[in-house]
Amino acid sequence: AVVSTQSTGGEVKKIEDGKTSILMFDENTVGLQVGEKVYRTFKPLCVELGPGLIASVFNGIQRPMEDSFYQDIHISHKTSLPALDRKKEWEFRPTRFKVGDYITGGDIFGEVNETALFSHKIMLPPEKMGKIVFLAPCGFYTIIETVITIETHNGKFMDFSMLQEWPVHKARPCQTNEPLSRPLLTGHRVFDLGFPLALGGVAAFNSFDQNPIHYIVSKYSNADLVVHVCPGIRGTSVGTLIEDVRMTTVTYNGRDEPLMKKMCLIANSDEFPIAIKEASIFTGITIAEYFRDMGSNVVVIVDTLTRWALALREMSSVLEYPFVDGGFPTFLSSRVQSLLTGRAGDISCVGAPSRQGTLTLLCSIPFHKSGETEEIVANIALENAGVYWETNSNKWRGWCCAVDPLTSYSKYVDALSQYYDTRFDDFCVLRSKLMDILHEADSFTRFIQMNGKNELTASQRVTYEVSSMIKEDLFWQNFFTLYDRFCPLYKSVWLLRNTLLFHDLAQKSKMKWEDIKSKLSETIYQLEVMKFKDPSTGEEEVTRELKQVYERISLAFRNPA
Repeated sequence: AVVSTQSTGGEVKKIEDGKTSILMFDENTVGLQVGEKVYRTFKPLCVELGPGLIASVFNGIQRPMEDSFYQDIHISHKTSLPALDRKKEWEFRPTRFKVGDYITGGDIFGEVNETALFSHKIMLPPEKMGKIVFLAPCGFYTIIETVITIETHNGKFMDFSMLQEWPVHKARPCQTNEPLSRPLLTGHRVFDLGFPLALGGVAAFNSFDQNPIHYIVSKYSNADLVVHVCPGIRGTSVGTLIEDVRMTTVTYNGRDEPLMKKMCLIANSDEFPIAIKEASIFTGITIAEYFRDMGSNVVVIVDTLTRWALALREMSSVLEYPFVDGGFPTFLSSRVQSLLTGRAGDISCVGAPSRQGTLTLLCSIPFHKSGETEEIVANIALENAGVYWETNSNKWRGWCCAVDPLTSYSKYVDALSQYYDTRFDDFCVLRSKLMDILHEADSFTRFIQMNGKNELTASQRVTYEVSSMIKEDLFWQNFFTLYDRFCPLYKSVWLLRNTLLFHDLAQKSKMKWEDIKSKLSETIYQLEVMKFKDPSTGEEEVTRELKQVYERISLAFRNPA
């Protein structure tokens, strides 16, 4: 709905007893009067989908944040420009379809190289079908020019451009939901080895200032695209985020490209109207589903879920919805569940050619016991998340993202076991041993505080010292080095394999830790420095060198000095 010609519009949220409640997208009511005319748009809140989405910054209802808006650290929302540029021309290339062919919704009939990192597939909108009577040849077109015309079964002709719209509250259709079977690889050992996340899964992590998790996933993961949603953080934080993303680069085919070329930002500061903040997650997920339907692996990062829940609470209060503890509406839990588990997943896409796409959700949540409001939102998120990366910057300072290995968990290990088994037949066994060592060593903490490490048995002392090696060497990654800022899975597995081999042989040797440390000092040193192998030398070379370390460990325990 649009209230007066001066208003930016709003969304109908409630119709009761002949009265309609419209939540305005602009809370500035200057100029509005009693008796102002209301114009219907005859459609729900929609987003525009097409070339131009990537490397763009929008607010929660897809208003573009022009350069003039994010040159300053404060973000403005007062603009009514169309979401996508109508004047820019894109090079369109038709695919295998030709005039006379029959086409259905979801079929890919063209491509556009939107950025150097992504080829944008042009699809017929869902639920449309017919016979092609016109298909534009290779050339440059705007997103509103007709590139295909079809004749439906009843003889009606329909023109389609590269631009399409879709309601944000309606999930895009898929052919089938597939079981989660592939991991989201981040290149960071604490995630890939300890708490893996499946492509199409849902993860929650604690938020604190300058947490690099969103940066790691955006820059290093095997996701094709990242949609970053900020449902209402501080304006200065939004400005800083946009500036950081624009300055960051990723390596692609041997050259550096801006990280922004594989991202779309939905940026809302805390001063935005509640309607815009509440709609922001739906906008981001709908854009992600559009790219997922092309056969891409898309990650949606929500920073933070609490801000969105607070906007939902404020909106519900205005509309006088029933509420429960914390003032949240009674439907908060079901709304979060429909967002996290209802729209994330691994799917077989509609249309030809056959393809598979994933939508993975990462939600930032507050720390537990940080307040009643935060506790309610965190509990609901954890009920629907398959992975929880709990961060503690005080206790685990120096670890990758300060992830606590004792309270974090992943429910996707069994689902991903087939993937790991086809590449590393011992991965699941190694990971299980890793978790056992960390938890067993933690059980010694209170005893050591009272009696000291020397009072542990020989076996317990080995476990405790190896757990320290895992914390200080295996999981400690330096983002500022070429050799360790990104760790491929094959390297991570070999580092873990060598570390656990040392643990097993040390336990079998029955030697005291002091003897192991003195006689096998060179072996311990090799374990400490093996992560310095540079992945840029190639998988074959790195694997060969780490295999040599494995053999040296075995030889050292057979012939201790």
